[in-house]
Amino acid sequence: FKWSHDDQFLARAGKDKTGGDVVSVYTLPSMQLLDKKSLRTDGAREFQWSPAANTIAYWAPECGNSPARVTLVEIPSRKELRQKNLFHVSECNIHWQAQGAYMCVKVLRHTKSKKTLFNNFEVFRVNEKMIPVEALEIKEQVLAFAWEPTGDRFAITHGEGSRPSVSIYTMAGKAAGGGVELAL
Repeated sequence: FKWSHDDQFLARAGKDKTGGDVVSVYTLPSMQLLDKKSLRTDGAREFQWSPAANTIAYWAPECGNSPARVTLVEIPSRKELRQKNLFHVSECNIHWQAQGAYMCVKVLRHTKSKKTLFNNFEVFRVNEKMIPVEALEIKEQVLAFAWEPTGDRFAITHGEGSRPSVSIYTMAGKAAGGGVELAL
């Protein structure tokens, strides 16, 4: 169970009567299922509420010829705000910025042979028109990701061995970039 930012909704991932994957959203205080039906998510592995709006983000893995995808859905309207298709995905983790202006999806990807893994960060500019998405690739092992508590920067700890690096990126301006690398 996960609460919305304003405590108006409570959601949980599960299965419907046919065995399909769903996210069920309940209105409070009545605990009635929103519109008497769940959101069909076709295999969603994780979902997260925005910390600032009644928006749910979820990701679903690749299935057959269908790519993995990240979807943002506005609640209670159920309007799909943005969907991003992803290929060669092993795992995803959703990270919201504290004010909900940005959402980062850390994507662990594999090559076609599935022998090599690398990380991609898909950063959604949630408050901008059409929610643009920027991608950042890190070839090294990623140890940690964190948003700045009240700003528009994020840090990625990466590398191997006893001397990992920390790269700090800003969302200010048009592109996530300007990464500054710090050696630990």
